[in-house]
Amino acid sequence: MDHKQAWLTKCCSTFDGGIFRWYAKLGIDVVVAIALVVQFWAFFRLRQLQSVMIRAAGGSFPDGQWTFGQIVATVVFVPVAAEVMFVWKRRPLYLDRSM
Repeated sequence: MDHKQAWLTKCCSTFDGGIFRWYAKLGIDVVVAIALVVQFWAFFRLRQLQSVMIRAAGGSFPDGQWTFGQIVATVVFVPVAAEVMFVWKRRPLYLDRSM
């Protein structure tokens, strides 16, 4: 066992307590939720500012219309999202408890 695996095994066994694991998971879930909300807020706020600037300049806002390429680029990520959700729901199958 190399140095990295030994360190990881030691940390996992030290922090394998139920309450610590629960607090760690809660902390990660909270951070991810906050980051997700901030990311979506920033995205939609930037889109709103873009449309306001275009209208103020007297032009139209053609970016609001999706083209074929944008739809294909979005659909490509559907299988990835489905697999992420599958792995998330079935994570005990993928976690190695032998450490």
